[in-house]
Amino acid sequence: LPIIKDKVGLEYGLSLAWKQYKFSNDFQILEDTIPFSIVDDGTKYKKNKLKTTFLEVPLMLTITGRRNFYVSGGVYGGVLLGAKQKLKDENGNKLKIKDDFNLNKFRYGVVGRIGFGPFAVYAQLALNDLFKEGQGPALTPFNVGISILDF
Repeated sequence: LPIIKDKVGLEYGLSLAWKQYKFSNDFQILEDTIPFSIVDDGTKYKKNKLKTTFLEVPLMLTITGRRNFYVSGGVYGGVLLGAKQKLKDENGNKLKIKDDFNLNKFRYGVVGRIGFGPFAVYAQLALNDLFKEGQGPALTPFNVGISILDF
């Protein structure tokens, strides 16, 4: 939505956000446990990831410069669509566990983006913890990545 001709505008939309959190420890998150519980059975994992999928709605003020250069900043909110832990041990055995893992169902925070044309680098800081209060470790997500717009 233009505010000042084609130089300043309000940007909004829907986005799917896939986030991966890698763990360096050898543990498996237990399903359907409150509070958050893990088990370490001695298995050594080459990969240990928690993957989340959120549907997010950003609302940002965008300033456009010359040659399709732009800077944006604002807020976002999102709802959890799904989560799974992916494990791969030293022998190549894979395990996938789908659960909500006591994750917060809703996420909100601040976001900034700088880009040129359809490509941008963004930073996103959640203002609430990844896990529900008292039901998991206190982790506040900070994500940096690349976004592709107008495809």
